[in-house]
Amino acid sequence: MVIVCRVTLSREPSRATTTEIPTRTQLHREPREILGVGPRISNRSIRIVTQAGILVVGGSPEQRIAALGTAQRGRTARWQLLAAGLSDDMIRTRVSNGLLIRVRHGVYAVGHRSPMQLADEVSALLTAPPGTLLSHLTAARIWRLHTPAAAGLLPVDILVDDGGGRHVTGVREHRTRQPHRMARVFVDDLPVTSPEQTLLDIAPLVGARELERALDEALASGLTSRRQVSEAASRNIRRAGSADLRALTLSRGPLTLTRSQAEERFLALIREAKLPAPEVNVRLHGFTVDFFWRDAGVVVELDGYQWHSSRSAFERDRRKDAAMRTAGLRLTRLTWEAINLRALEIVANVARELAPRAQRR
Repeated sequence: MVIVCRVTLSREPSRATTTEIPTRTQLHREPREILGVGPRISNRSIRIVTQAGILVVGGSPEQRIAALGTAQRGRTARWQLLAAGLSDDMIRTRVSNGLLIRVRHGVYAVGHRSPMQLADEVSALLTAPPGTLLSHLTAARIWRLHTPAAAGLLPVDILVDDGGGRHVTGVREHRTRQPHRMARVFVDDLPVTSPEQTLLDIAPLVGARELERALDEALASGLTSRRQVSEAASRNIRRAGSADLRALTLSRGPLTLTRSQAEERFLALIREAKLPAPEVNVRLHGFTVDFFWRDAGVVVELDGYQWHSSRSAFERDRRKDAAMRTAGLRLTRLTWEAINLRALEIVANVARELAPRAQRR
């Protein structure tokens, strides 16, 4: 049954008119829609820079903005807002009331400026064309490979395959026309270059030891294999750093994942003296030992104050020493001060321990 309310508007009794007003029962709509509060925008599909690729947004403008921010670590771009149905005036209004906060040209934080992990990387992707990847030192950090301490303070590295040419503050753009370099992998929901490509890209940017550590971390964590890295370097043999990376893969002995400055310094001394390469931070008889020469049965432990100053650490070290000696291994403990002040003496002692038993006598 249709209910119609009739209102008679009359200035003269002889000339009356009737206006019909439809009720909510007739329209089957919510009161806010009858009142026409806000624009009526249908659901829209928006390209986003995370792994999902497409986000369907609906509801009020605020709900659409919130959905974009939630999907992209609190960031959205002007082109996305326009695609979601907001006008320039609507964007300006929400900038003025603080819902959108400019973080770079055409990119906004949604609602607040609180730091969010990888938000800067998302902002960089939002300024770039579709298909862009995080690359070089930025990709290495995302893969959790070793990078220089200052890498986190550098611009965000991106790899673009369209010829590029943009200049965006805080973004370092690299361009390529080689399709294989644009093979994408998603880490933490963001598109990055493959582990092999990342190692190739950082090879000319870091020192030899830093590249070696990054390679060892990639191998130890199962991100790639020596064969895969070697093949990638061979395909790009003319690129700077590719020969160094390939040589590393072909000459790898035990992995060298050190955990402290003292371990780095001791490993450097062993290499300078051209002594056999030890295994580093290896599990042995229920414990992790710092350096182990398996063939010689020699273990070297470095005692730093941070890790060996408590009573529990003291007791753990005693248990470790006992386990190594029970297994017939020779264990030596060194301090940071000794490594720095008596380097030659330490190298000589290690060389003597590594010598065949007949020579030690």
